[in-house]
Amino acid sequence: PGWAYVGTRGGGVLLVDPEGRLWPLDSGGTLDSADVLAVRERGGVLWVGTIDGLFSADVTPPRFRSVGAAPGGLAVPEVVSVHVSRRTPGVAWVGTIRGGLHRYDLATGTARRWFADPTHSLSVTFDIYEAGDVLWLAGLEPTLFRFEPATGGLRAIPLAAEPDGVTRDIVPSAARPGHAWVVTSDAGTHLVDLNAETPVDAGPAVRALGPTWTVAEDPWVPGTLLAATEGDGLRRLTIGGGASTRVGDCTPGPVVSVAPTADAIWAGGEPAWLARIDRATGACRLWTDADGLPGGGTGGLFPDGDHLWVSANGGLARFDPTANVFTTFSHTDGLPTGGLYYHVRDRSADGRIWVGGAGGFTAFDPAAVPVDEAPARVRLTRVLVDGEPRSVEQWAAA
Repeated sequence: PGWAYVGTRGGGVLLVDPEGRLWPLDSGGTLDSADVLAVRERGGVLWVGTIDGLFSADVTPPRFRSVGAAPGGLAVPEVVSVHVSRRTPGVAWVGTIRGGLHRYDLATGTARRWFADPTHSLSVTFDIYEAGDVLWLAGLEPTLFRFEPATGGLRAIPLAAEPDGVTRDIVPSAARPGHAWVVTSDAGTHLVDLNAETPVDAGPAVRALGPTWTVAEDPWVPGTLLAATEGDGLRRLTIGGGASTRVGDCTPGPVVSVAPTADAIWAGGEPAWLARIDRATGACRLWTDADGLPGGGTGGLFPDGDHLWVSANGGLARFDPTANVFTTFSHTDGLPTGGLYYHVRDRSADGRIWVGGAGGFTAFDPAAVPVDEAPARVRLTRVLVDGEPRSVEQWAAA
């Protein structure tokens, strides 16, 4: 209810949502360029009359609603980070590529923007962490920025002598309140005391860590840090000590994401792979795009009961490890167009998952996403016996 179908000349059928946004109707390419003369919906089926004949299509509304660039809202479509405000309900902090930082009001669709100058380091805001009335920001240099939106005050905490590379991730420390792990592309990984606004020594293992995408403290192995590295696999480091060991023997390339759970450690990376390392046995199981995983790097991992939600450059998937099945979603389901980015990953207190990329961002309740889990009906249409065709009836009788 509230949606409308629009038949076009040469552009097939479009859906219009209650906010007036247009969505493509996924027809498998059949109607993409059709000249539509009439559209009627009956009993969950859309009948489409065209100059080339009559067609029918499933009319399930998009499962997701995305936020893209719009007047008064996001200034540019490319979203590279999102952080749901824990302090102000209904607000999301959104970092964009060459569009700066946005304070986005989810109810009104309007935004306030900072760092719009494309030469500013924070014109590309790679990550955002909100602590009280202060934002900690990552940008186009190995520096952690302290920003006060109310006053516009900005202070820099340099993490390297030379401004080479970028700051990729800010991970608040649960084991050390008031601290955060700050990951850079070329200047190492640092533990920063946010109150003192200075890096602190995290030990030789952390100092020796090579180029890394993200890190995660492992609450099931206190005192250790899991690091998703570019060239040295998934590492477990002793915080404050010198021990560093590789976790899992099946990860085939750069690791860009990690999610520890009670019984396993999940990791994802490039190009298009997902791994599960069993805590009890150490066994490493690998899945790739050949198994149904969306293509491109696997950047967001969200454990959800018996399932795992995975965001990748090629789309979004819900993975059922028991059934070994990936249920995939793309822009035709309402996700942002152009792929999802590694850094755009957050989960709000209400359980919603937030992802985004080249065409904006979206948030969804994983429990509310309709997924058809009924087994597909198999229909036999052709039989060959020693290369010779047989009728289905003959084969069944034999």
